Amino acid sequence: MQYKELPETICEALLIELFQSIPQLLETVAPDGFANSQLVLVFHPTPEQQYKEYKQIHENINRLHSIRKNQPDDKPVESFNEFIKDIKTEPVNEQYEVVHILGDCIWKIFSNNHTVFNENYESYDLGSWRGTGGFIADVINKLQLVSNISFDYLDFYMGGMFRDDRANLTPVYEFIFKKIKAKHLDWEYSFPRMGLVSFHNSDNEKDDIENYNPEEALKKQMEKEQQENEINKLQQQFDDAYKSAYEEARYKKPSQEVMAYYKVYNHYPQGHPLADE
Repeated sequence: MQYKELPETICEALLIELFQSIPQLLETVAPDGFANSQLVLVFHPTPEQQYKEYKQIHENINRLHSIRKNQPDDKPVESFNEFIKDIKTEPVNEQYEVVHILGDCIWKIFSNNHTVFNENYESYDLGSWRGTGGFIADVINKLQLVSNISFDYLDFYMGGMFRDDRANLTPVYEFIFKKIKAKHLDWEYSFPRMGLVSFHNSDNEKDDIENYNPEEALKKQMEKEQQENEINKLQQQFDDAYKSAYEEARYKKPSQEVMAYYKVYNHYPQGHPLADE
């Protein structure tokens, strides 16, 4: 679908409205108080959650170590009892954490190649992944939602993906989608896909007639063709992986934001594998 981008001022107005509705958000998703809700786990995970993340990080480092040096890392994994000795309890900063959580969820809906659009197929395009993070940060700073703290794009880049599993944020996504639906807006989902970009530009290569060497020219041509064949082969592998993942997604539980959309709109978003059924 081709969309016409809306002016930045209109996009900003929508985000301002979303952030100014934080009191309503808390009443909806945390009626017993933020500290007593699941939301608090996003920045204050349980010892068990922290230990699970620690082991995952260790496994990832070990895997990289094995690839580079053909042997696993010798550093052993701490036991749970050893690990929790170093855990420190941080005080809850409700305003900062709520603003951050809402910002992360907004990033996951408006960025990540997804599209929020109106009835005229005009999109609320906040920019690239980095650009969207910066757009969200600028709105928060403009509203001065958190005292003595200035946010930047890094605070929201990737939408808090490393904290996704700590709490069920579906109610937050539902809140956002209800606000969006009330304004007669919709959402197109973009299934994750990898691609290659070739920076080779033959137009920049000028023929040097005086120093033309047929053997050298043939060698360069063969190298170029081999490089293009390797790129095409790798791209085909990416395409095959995409098709496989797309098909598997029909049988997996959708992400929290997709489930929230379904609960609000009563159907899966355009672009998601389950929307084809």
